[in-house]
Amino acid sequence: MAQLHTLSDESNLIDRMKSGDASVRNAAFQEFVRLNMRRVHALAYQLSGNSDDADDLTQEVFVRALEALPRFQAASTLATWLHRITVNLHIDFTRSGRYRYSSAWDDARDNDATHTLTTAASPLPDASTDAAFRHEHFEQALRTLPAQQRTVVVLRYVQEFSLEEIAQELGVTLGTVKTLIFRAVRSLRKALRIYQTEFSTTTFSRIIHENK
Repeated sequence: MAQLHTLSDESNLIDRMKSGDASVRNAAFQEFVRLNMRRVHALAYQLSGNSDDADDLTQEVFVRALEALPRFQAASTLATWLHRITVNLHIDFTRSGRYRYSSAWDDARDNDATHTLTTAASPLPDASTDAAFRHEHFEQALRTLPAQQRTVVVLRYVQEFSLEEIAQELGVTLGTVKTLIFRAVRSLRKALRIYQTEFSTTTFSRIIHENK
């Protein structure tokens, strides 16, 4: 995937997207979409759980980005900015029922989720062979999770957010995040149990990184 290689490249693209010349502005935004489409869609797919909802979310992300561009102050990279837009819109979509197929976001907080769960970040089965498995079967298992659990798994293990960052991003307590991760890991282990003889239980991150 094509990427901006330097900060000066990114700064130049931002300047062109804010240009007073409509043709320059439009051409720059098309370049911006081309450079970031695959990354945004991959995240949208992991968060939403299916292609149709990911398509809807991706399209809306770039609509929102275009609307918000005049207010973008480059305090973060464009990639970080788009990431935050994608996650926030995903939460909005699940809460509002905008998705066609995903289950609705449950706003109820766990009353018993204020304690620390030492197993909250337990590793998942780690595939040491067969890249096709690591992609197809893990993604399939991920799609079976409820919306909140899938979201925290993606943020924690794909995007490598800290637990504190996830809590801030989702507007929930740290205990709730730990509980959601614990439940998600348990569900994913169960979904992948038929492959347990093929895996060692080292770290979950290897599966994720090899499927970016």
